Parts: sequence; structure tokens; C-alpha cells
Amino acid sequence: MAAESVKSEALPQQENDNGDSKSSQKTVGSNGEAENQSLSKRQRKKQQKQHKWEEERELRKQKRKEKKQQRRLERHSHKEEEGGEVQSSRKRLRRDVTPSALRLLLDCSFDSLMLSKDVGKLHKQIQRCYAENRRALHPVQ
Repeated sequence: MAAESVKSEALPQQENDNGDSKSSQKTVGSNGEAENQSLSKRQRKKQQKQHKWEEERELRKQKRKEKKQQRRLERHSHKEEEGGEVQSSRKRLRRDVTPSALRLLLDCSFDSLMLSKDVGKLHKQIQRCYAENRRALHPVQ
């Protein structure tokens, strides 16, 4: 039991890139975590920076929410100034669909001869065709 509680290992002195020498000792606690007793100056700075970043996470999240709310209010007030029902710029304008005499047929009966990867590619191509057809001035059926 006493052997599990605290173990110390002394590692030989190592030389850093910048010429600093450091001795790193690791202690293993009862839960098995390795803790560095002495860190290099660069490692301490990185650790402090990471700790500060984690502490300010909620603050950044709150600022993003406030900014989003502000943009929403500005859009809403901008709509009211222009008056009435103004469509959002995000939404696609609906066009009058002019019927086309063209008909399109996709024959997928060769899928048994294709690899699964090829079938997936064909699926994506068909999806793109449908998407383009929805946006077309004269969509085919």
C-alpha cells in the first residue's frame, strides 16, 4: 500500500534546445497520474497560457452570444425601417416556374455492376442534378 501511494523517479539531467539544463522528476500519485515537479520556463509559459485560455472560455462564449443577439436586433430594426414584410437575404427568392416539355430519366440499373464507392459517387451526382434543377429558370421533369 505504501509503495502505491508515492513513487519518485529521478531522471538524468537533460539539455534543452536553447542550452538550458533541466532536471525533470516525476512523481506518481495514488491515482497513477504523472506530475512534473520542475518544468522548463517555456513549458510553464505554455501551461499558464492554456490555463488562462480555459478560464476565459465562458467570457468568449458570452461575447459571441451578445454579438449574435446584437446582429439579430439590427436586422430586425432594419426590416422595420424599410417597412413591412421584407424577405431575408438568406432565403432564396421564389421564381415563377415555367413548365418544360423536357423529361429526364436516370437509369440506375447498372448499380449491381458498380462498387459501393461508385454507387455513392452516383448518388452525389444525382443529388447535385436535383439541386441545380430546383434553381434552374426552366426546370426539367
